[in-house]
Amino acid sequence: PRPVVMVPGNHDNLTELRHFFHDWPTGHLLHGEGMTLMGIAFYGLGGEVPRSTQALWNLGVTEQQASLKLAACPQGAVLITHSPAKGHCDRQKGGAHEGSTAILKTLETKHPRLHLCGHIHASFGDSSRVGECDIHNLGPQEHWYSL
Repeated sequence: PRPVVMVPGNHDNLTELRHFFHDWPTGHLLHGEGMTLMGIAFYGLGGEVPRSTQALWNLGVTEQQASLKLAACPQGAVLITHSPAKGHCDRQKGGAHEGSTAILKTLETKHPRLHLCGHIHASFGDSSRVGECDIHNLGPQEHWYSL
């Protein structure tokens, strides 16, 4: 009965997830869209940004597509993305930063109250900050935040 807000990962099938969420009244799948929960705006973007492979199993989004989808993010929303922002919680084992410039620009211009991400396994558990916005690469663990 509790609300669940989710974005698709890069190995998720968006059509199947939308079908699953269709009959779940407290489930909210966000991919280039937002919703309000208890007076707090949430906005989400799933998939891998930038797209690294054209494989059919990979839900990838180009930087340009991400910019277009993120343009509708409300000021001060909770931003949930599968991919992290470039330079924040996005460092691979070899040291390369593989986050998204479109997500970084959104953090700089939309000033979310919180940014939650994942995707880069080597950075699971890392935190960062852009302006007043805390950023957390969640990884496969449970986390709780007060808003």
